[in-house]
Amino acid sequence: MMNRFRKILVFGATGLTGRGLQAIAPQWPDREFIWLGSRDCNLTDAQAVLHCVGHHRPDAIMNLAAVSGGVGFSRSKPATMLRDNVLMNLHLLEAARLLGVPKSLHMLSVGMYPPSAPLPLRESCLHDGPAHESNYSYAYAKRLIEPAISAYRAEYGLNVVGVVPNGILART
Repeated sequence: MMNRFRKILVFGATGLTGRGLQAIAPQWPDREFIWLGSRDCNLTDAQAVLHCVGHHRPDAIMNLAAVSGGVGFSRSKPATMLRDNVLMNLHLLEAARLLGVPKSLHMLSVGMYPPSAPLPLRESCLHDGPAHESNYSYAYAKRLIEPAISAYRAEYGLNVVGVVPNGILART
């Protein structure tokens, strides 16, 4: 089944996870990865997303993109962070639906769990309390991906999954 996903459009290629994926992509020489960062496509613009996805016609989309910037940015720009992350995720889901992209993967965040969530983290605890106040906008935008994925699967039959990147560390 994986063999049919040969052309993979990767949004968020300039972030930590995107750079990590680029480092190991040569392990799959039969795949064509198209690496896109925020300069390549404005994911907050629905028409730009449709144009970009339509232009590349991928077999799969990997959405690793996010607006983030640490606690200071989260506290000073909570509306911007919430709006832009929600728009980016919904625009990519809608583009996959409208253009018939066979598979989509959306990256959630370990930071979306409530601070009181028991360790090890379980998906069933995702909505068991408020997000930490220092990054609530980002956390709720990432939490929204889970019900959005479920809704797009239920209504449109979209082949989409969400993943939580536990344990990703930057190496310098």
